[in-house]
Amino acid sequence: MSEAVSDGVKEPSETNTPEPGDDLVGAARRRVIEAPDDVEARLQLARLFMERGDAELALEQIDAALEREPENVELLVERGIALTGAARLVDAERELRKAQRLDPERGRVYMQLGRILFKRGLYRQAEVELRRAIE
Repeated sequence: MSEAVSDGVKEPSETNTPEPGDDLVGAARRRVIEAPDDVEARLQLARLFMERGDAELALEQIDAALEREPENVELLVERGIALTGAARLVDAERELRKAQRLDPERGRVYMQLGRILFKRGLYRQAEVELRRAIE
């Protein structure tokens, strides 16, 4: 499978078998190619990649967006989720801790931290974070 690359966004070759949601991914890719500084476009594309189970492509888009907005809490949370999908749990926790410092009131950060800590077998710490998420 060959792929063309434009502005860091891989375009599938015409010989690839279409996947469910290709039209959404294609539209999101075109949006990023047209406006590479559009953080929301990159975030949307990253989420579509995550839905497909492609954490590495999602991370590429999130990292490009974070270059423009390094303290964007939503991007940091999404990066934590993508890192979790790539089985990089310690890195995911680090990103979520940064998001937590920037916005200590965001429940989604605590929920994701709880999930990661649980996966790492740190059940007591996971419980603390999940209780914070509920509060």
